Amino acid sequence: MGIHVFGIGDFVTLRLALACQQDKAYEIIRLLPADGSEPVYRIKSIGESLERTVRQRELNAMKTADQLNILPSRR
Repeated sequence: MGIHVFGIGDFVTLRLALACQQDKAYEIIRLLPADGSEPVYRIKSIGESLERTVRQRELNAMKTADQLNILPSRR
């Protein structure tokens, strides 16, 4: 059984996204049981209500600087 490398609240991008969606950010909202030996996640698009289920190999981690640009300011 694979180990989840991302945690709830982490921000990721889709590895095989269309060119227009390459930089689209998603938040990990749930860790799901592995599908075979591969961890599975429930992710939510930032700024949309859509959720999707993806395998770990479909995700890329976002860099911290990228995350700062997508988070709403807290004043």
